Amino acid sequence: MFVANVTIGDALSVARDYERYKEFYGPTVIDSKLIARSGADYTVSILGLKKVLFETIVLQGEFQSRCSESDARRPYCISYSTRIQEIQQYGQPNERKLPPDQGHGYLWRLYTFSRYEQRDGGVYVELEVIALSRDSSIRWFVKPVIDLVSRNSISIGLQQTREAISSRHLAQTKIPSYR
Repeated sequence: MFVANVTIGDALSVARDYERYKEFYGPTVIDSKLIARSGADYTVSILGLKKVLFETIVLQGEFQSRCSESDARRPYCISYSTRIQEIQQYGQPNERKLPPDQGHGYLWRLYTFSRYEQRDGGVYVELEVIALSRDSSIRWFVKPVIDLVSRNSISIGLQQTREAISSRHLAQTKIPSYR
C-alpha cells in the first residue's frame, strides 16, 4: 500500500501508538493497551472481535513488538502473540475467559511483519501476517472461510492504516487559523 505525502515518522508513530489501536482499527479492535516498553521493545494487550462463520469470536491477546530502524529509509516491525485467550459470551453477565490455547482455535498464534519504505513522495507499507489455527475436524469446511476472512482482514487493516497515517500527518502539519 502507498500513502502519499507522509513520512516514515508518520507511519511509525501510528504503528507504535498502541493505545489508539481501538480508534484506528475499530470495530475489530475493541480495546488496546501498552503494558510495557523497554527501548524498542513493546508489550501490548489487544482485545479483538471477529465474526467467523456464524459466530462472533472475541480474543484477548498479549503481543511483543519491536521496530528496527537500522535503515532509516526502510524500517520494519515484527510483532508476535505470546498469549491468546478466547472470551466466551463477551459483554454478557456470564462472560468467561477461557484458559490460553483453549476454545475454537480459529486463532492460536499470530505473527505480523510490517515493512516501510520512504520514496516517490510518500511511504510504502507492506504487511505480512502469519495466523496459526489449531487443527479442526471440519478443516475442509472452515479453511475457505478462514482464508477469505484473512484476506479481507489484511485489506481492511491496510486501508485503516492508510487513513490513520494520513490523518496523523494532517493533524501534525495543520496550520493554525488566526481570527
